[in-house]
Amino acid sequence: MHRPPVLLFLLGAAAAPLAAQHFHRLPAAPASVAYGYYSAAATPVLRIASGDTVLVETLITNRPDRLEAAGVAPADVQQSLRDIVTQVTDKGPGGHILTGPIFVEGADSGDVLEVRILRIDLALPYGYNGCSGFLPANCDSTRSIART
Repeated sequence: MHRPPVLLFLLGAAAAPLAAQHFHRLPAAPASVAYGYYSAAATPVLRIASGDTVLVETLITNRPDRLEAAGVAPADVQQSLRDIVTQVTDKGPGGHILTGPIFVEGADSGDVLEVRILRIDLALPYGYNGCSGFLPANCDSTRSIART
């Protein structure tokens, strides 16, 4: 069993005090991600106050079948990734799975937000690199590599 990959953020408007007020967890799940796109018009999946701390679960950008074809053991593929790939129907043209968006109360268009990354915990015993997407001419190869 693997820990979810997480990014711990302290979010706030630049002019607001940054002492953490509340702690939130935002898991990567079918209802909390944008798959293949990110739009300013997307409905926020979490609303927070300036200065709140958010633990955000993130995922590797790939599909379970491709990870397994690259040599990752099926037991090492996160269940949350399997759920998102099979359950999310509103997919954009890209392959990235982005957790969010997060709405900061009191922030407005044009405001500058300060985001502090407090910690990054790696959840997987492997890394993955594949070269394709929107700039395939920049790749020497389209092969995928998984390293444990």
